[in-house]
Amino acid sequence: MSTVRGLAAVAEEARPARRPLPPRLRRQIVIACCLVASAQITWGAIVPALPRYGDMFSVSSFLLGAIVAAFGVGRLLVNIPAGLLADRFGPRRLLLGALVGLVVVTVLTAFAPTLAVLLVARFLAGVLGGSVVTIGLAVVTARAPADARGTVLATAQAVQLAGGAMGPVVGGLVLDRWGLHAVFFAAAVPAVTCLVWTLLQPDRDFWGKVPAVSTPASPPSPAPPAALATHGAATTVHQRSDLVASERDRDVEGPISLRSHDLDRLDPEQDSGTAAGAAAAGPVSGRRRVATDLAAFVGLNVVGFAVFVIRFGGEQSLVPILGDRVGMTSTQLGLSIGVITLVSLGLLPLLARLLDAGWRRRLLIPGMLVAAVAIALYPVADSPLAFGAVVVAAGVGAAVGGIVPGVVLADVAAPGRQGAAMGIFRSTGDLGAVVGPLALGLALDHWGAGAASLSLAAVAGVSALAYLALVRSPKSSSGV
Repeated sequence: MSTVRGLAAVAEEARPARRPLPPRLRRQIVIACCLVASAQITWGAIVPALPRYGDMFSVSSFLLGAIVAAFGVGRLLVNIPAGLLADRFGPRRLLLGALVGLVVVTVLTAFAPTLAVLLVARFLAGVLGGSVVTIGLAVVTARAPADARGTVLATAQAVQLAGGAMGPVVGGLVLDRWGLHAVFFAAAVPAVTCLVWTLLQPDRDFWGKVPAVSTPASPPSPAPPAALATHGAATTVHQRSDLVASERDRDVEGPISLRSHDLDRLDPEQDSGTAAGAAAAGPVSGRRRVATDLAAFVGLNVVGFAVFVIRFGGEQSLVPILGDRVGMTSTQLGLSIGVITLVSLGLLPLLARLLDAGWRRRLLIPGMLVAAVAIALYPVADSPLAFGAVVVAAGVGAAVGGIVPGVVLADVAAPGRQGAAMGIFRSTGDLGAVVGPLALGLALDHWGAGAASLSLAAVAGVSALAYLALVRSPKSSSGV
């Protein structure tokens, strides 16, 4: 407890002063997060039902993993296109249309008569659900003000995890009481509720497109040679990559003000983008900064891949099978995953303050290492209580570490390109959602629980080392 209080005190001292989010912006961020969470609920509800499907269709652990992976394949294929379409046409209609389709597919999944039909339904749910999550998180990332980025994105991550955890809880409770078909009807209710709420709270400014940063062909007024050199450097830096932000891009304020985070005082004519950073850095430093941001982008994607392997290959595939072997009921399994969310939500205020204070490595590395150790203990936890405890420890560790990549993405993504950057990030994660269940199911069938668990633990540990090697700590921030 004293450690937690000490961390909170450090975060409070280091956190820069900022104004609270205006009610209008806060309300729309909450709505976007709830849309994402409702999509998470629809696919998480099937987790406690996996052993039931194994008995129904007489399939191996590998094919049960394929049920989870089919969903990941759909998401993998749609993430980047969804992000690009949101950047170009705006997110609102795309997101709401995908959520309506997800509700329909979720309900129809209840009546899947064969494994083949179930796999197709899960694939379609992945396409539609992946679109909802990618677009929703891209909107939140684009609207997160720089001085409250940790709080906003940590909240988005927590709400997303809450939705993912509520799915198994709902699925387990409904499955034990009303049977398999009722699970999918119950899972669709939150999505319908969020749809109605969104339609009743329209906001054109929040859901409009974020303008991409463009470098003018010439300055509006004569500039001294040093300023012209700076402008050329900024142009060169910007052309190096349109996914990460150059020094010039970092302080942009366009029609959607990202720094002042005040949607109630929009100024469409305002464009206070500055080349101050590039002026101080020069062309070489500017290129170095973009290279650093690209390395950070790679590092956060490595961690994203690992987190998705842990969630889909571990919590949603390996854990239900191993839990069934030690005598866990569907309700116990769902509640164990639900506890992960409760603990994560309890930690949210502290994590948000630390993220706002600049902490990145100090959260991610311990979180992923805790997850690795807990996962390695799966085979030796031979009772429902012990197994539930290590599942919670692994889930909380992955949740703490998993918050960081989204914040780093907001740090480095260029304005107007958040959808594309988020699409790549989600696709990398969904590659883990595909590979994880299949690889762990295969390892479980051929080499046993020990090999599968140690493989998953290695993924968590290696991702922490990769982040440590690729993502540099800014010298100006001692908390990263």
